[in-house]
Amino acid sequence: RVIPLDQRTPQKHGYYERLRARPDPNQHQQHHHERFRFNLWLHHIIQSKRAAIRAFVFGSVLTFGGYGAYSYFSRTKASEFEKFFSTWNFPSLQSSFANSTSGPSSDPTLRSFNPFSPSVNLGGPQYEKHLRMLDHEQVEERLAQNEKSFRVMTKEMERRNKSKQDLILGYCINQVASNNPIEDDLSRHVVRGKDGSIEKVFFGVFDGHGGWCCSQKVALELAPTVATELEGVMDPHDINAVMEAIENGYLKLDDRIVNETVKKVLEFPSRPLACSSLLPAISGSCALMAYIDVKEKDLYVACVGDSRAVLGVCEKSATNKNGHVWKAVPLSFDQTGRNRWEVRRLQEEHPGEENTVVMRGRVLGGL
Repeated sequence: RVIPLDQRTPQKHGYYERLRARPDPNQHQQHHHERFRFNLWLHHIIQSKRAAIRAFVFGSVLTFGGYGAYSYFSRTKASEFEKFFSTWNFPSLQSSFANSTSGPSSDPTLRSFNPFSPSVNLGGPQYEKHLRMLDHEQVEERLAQNEKSFRVMTKEMERRNKSKQDLILGYCINQVASNNPIEDDLSRHVVRGKDGSIEKVFFGVFDGHGGWCCSQKVALELAPTVATELEGVMDPHDINAVMEAIENGYLKLDDRIVNETVKKVLEFPSRPLACSSLLPAISGSCALMAYIDVKEKDLYVACVGDSRAVLGVCEKSATNKNGHVWKAVPLSFDQTGRNRWEVRRLQEEHPGEENTVVMRGRVLGGL
């Protein structure tokens, strides 16, 4: 049978329309649906958020239960915990915290500490870890582990060339590592003339921080960079020109490490290139260098950071007529917040930031 369009009942297929069109088998169901129609939106929310409501109820139960347990145990006396722990046996702790089962040693070189709180009695033997202190001989052995000594000339060459080079007979180096790998580095470079004689000597100490990448690079490249700048000095007696050349060498190496590497990475984006090039710039290093002009018998010291060059001077003793004493003469100024001249220099170079450029004795409060 065909029904005209104007007499057709519009069909609705929504969720709520299907609920309303559901037939009622009896009066109880009819009454239920009447109430249901009145709270239809609330019923839909409850049905759709059933999982969230269950999670909320479960979390509430856990929260109140945990708070109750915490309140109970916080009011428990310490003696009850001691009684509880006294029933335990700690064989693993005995092997890890004690070097021997013979009890505390009477050796004065041993220092002991209790790994547990002194207020808690385990009811059994107190296991302690023994830290052996190094004696004087062991300390000397540790300090001299990386100690080396070198002679610049052999005795035969020294006798033949004594008139040419009598300033540097040898040098000694030493390092005591506080990191593994060690963050610090050192350098020694020699510039020889056409006849093979020594004309310039460079010694450097580089205190690295944030890794060894920067200190290693500076140790390899600082002296050659400064030597290149010194070649442009026409008069070696012009102290200002020599000092300017050394300073330019420092600045050019710093620019090469920081700025040129960034430009190279931006020009050729590559993860391996970025890692190998930017690591020296991300880390850092102090740079202390001593330059010896052998021909002119001049000594120059350049310092960036808080390392220090010291000259050992042998003087006659004031108390003993035939005796001598050694005196340490500083040759460089520490660039730290404890140096008031350095603090003044930084504040003058950063106007308006006098209170923040140096804080707590450190540059920007951290360096």
